[in-house]
Formats: sequence, C-alpha cells, structure tokens
Amino acid sequence: MAGAYLAVLVATAPPDVVAAGWLTLVAILFPAAGLVRAVRDGVTQLVKRLSEAALTGTLTGLRNRLALDRELQNEVESALRSGEPLSVVIRDLDYFKS
Repeated sequence: MAGAYLAVLVATAPPDVVAAGWLTLVAILFPAAGLVRAVRDGVTQLVKRLSEAALTGTLTGLRNRLALDRELQNEVESALRSGEPLSVVIRDLDYFKS
C-alpha cells in the first residue's frame, strides 16, 4: 500500500510535496501498525485464557464437563479411525463441593 501511495504521490504532486507527504504517511502508518499488532496479540492471549477458563472449574481448578465432553468426542473419533477398543470409566463423587 505504501508503495502504491508513493507512486501516486510522485506522479501527481510537485516534488517538494512528495517528501512531506511520504514522511507523513510513514509517521502515521508505522506507529499505527505497531498498535494494531499489540492489540491483536493482546486479544489472542485473552481468547486463549478465556478458552482455558471455559474448560476449568473455578472451585477446583480441574477440568469440567465441557472439557470431558470434548475429550471424550476426540477419543471416540480416534478409536473409530484406528479400530482400537475404547473403555470409559466415570465416577461421581457425592457431596464433593460441600
């Protein structure tokens, strides 16, 4: 984009305006690109943390039902592809939270 802007600027503007216009573009574009990258990286980290939080119980810090459902689905699909048997043992702890 910057190269196209420079080409248009050179073709249409007087020579004394070209340098000022180019410097103005660069002075705006590079800091803006840095800000966009920083925001993007922050959002990416936040999404990762929220995704992990959605799979973890707040009380225990252990994986929750959603995590179990996803893992079980992955294991069933893997067993179907490989033809290997799959066993699942689930235990419910009564009064665990009290």
